Amino acid sequence: MRTHPRLSLRFLHLLCLGWLLVIRVTNALGGSFQVVEEPSHDPTVAMVRQHVHGHLRVWTTVLTELFRLPTDVTITLASCGRIDAFYSPGQQRIYLCDELLTHFAQVFAPPEGSATAVRDVTLFTFLHVVGHALIQVLDLPVTGSDEEAADEVGAVFLVVGEAEDEQAVLAGSRVLFQHSRVLEPAQTVPFWALHPWTVQRYVHLRCLLYGSNPTRHAALLDNGGLSAALAEQCPETWQHQEQHWHTLLASHLRPPESAPDEPPAVEALEVSAPEQALRAYYDAINQRQYAHTWLMLAPQFKQARFCCEADGSYQFSRYRTWWDLVATVKILDTHIHERQPDAAVVQATVRYTMHSGQVTEEAHRFRLVVAPETQRWLIAEQTPGVRRPRSP
Repeated sequence: MRTHPRLSLRFLHLLCLGWLLVIRVTNALGGSFQVVEEPSHDPTVAMVRQHVHGHLRVWTTVLTELFRLPTDVTITLASCGRIDAFYSPGQQRIYLCDELLTHFAQVFAPPEGSATAVRDVTLFTFLHVVGHALIQVLDLPVTGSDEEAADEVGAVFLVVGEAEDEQAVLAGSRVLFQHSRVLEPAQTVPFWALHPWTVQRYVHLRCLLYGSNPTRHAALLDNGGLSAALAEQCPETWQHQEQHWHTLLASHLRPPESAPDEPPAVEALEVSAPEQALRAYYDAINQRQYAHTWLMLAPQFKQARFCCEADGSYQFSRYRTWWDLVATVKILDTHIHERQPDAAVVQATVRYTMHSGQVTEEAHRFRLVVAPETQRWLIAEQTPGVRRPRSP
């Protein structure tokens, strides 16, 4: 089972999507995701549950910290009397049926892949049904295929940027698609009838993941069902869908948590002045909300200072390592040097107190720009600090 720092990385990658993720566990602002396991004496069911139990617990934490829900959603592992997985709007429950888990264990018995295959198909199935649940609970408008929309919300945008989970989604969906071709859906497995696999759905899911990171997913051109002509369009398809879901989901994300005895940080979505955005950024730094502050940096800032990992992604780990050296950071003064409708230059004096005990005060100029999709101020440039004598 993954540790809490691993969850923080997941939050970063989720907001490659541009969603304003924040790390917070609280039920005060809405419902939560919970896992309930009804007793089972079937050894096959127990084995499969053991394979996926840790992943489900991690994901319920991620989902609860991410979304502001109007109600609790219970993830139920139980016997359903049919081979299925589904979301029940009336009960606000996601069902992962024992019969489906047993079916997966039988279909993917050795030497086909056994535990790994069962884990991948179960994780993909869970994320897909989560997509249906989020669409229902948050009353999100869907145009086009319900199944493709559930894939986009649950099985793509929640894992994008996280290599391990991306590969699980690709592997799980591939074997599910292959086996859906040879089963008699309505008669044998109700799951296939409720969540039908079409070639279009299969290719669409792969196109989105490829478009999010063509370097990482170059193998999809060889054996993943993507033609070269389609692959050229996938980055644009990804950007369009990313913006679409970002717009729909932005109001359903939890706000940042304030440190005890401190005034709440200004939410970046709501600030109207660039100085407020800058102060909100450093307030969140002091609260160690690095996944949140990373999203307040424009791509050109990350390109200039944190480029790049081997797969082309920006170096969030280096960003976090630097700020972990700083005990506190405080803006002493600000004034607007230049102002335009969608850009501004802010002069600020910043005090850095390091864990080593060193304290410096430096003058910077920050150029902030407005993100067209969200109308948030993002930090695009920062001049090197000019050290000033310490204020009393």
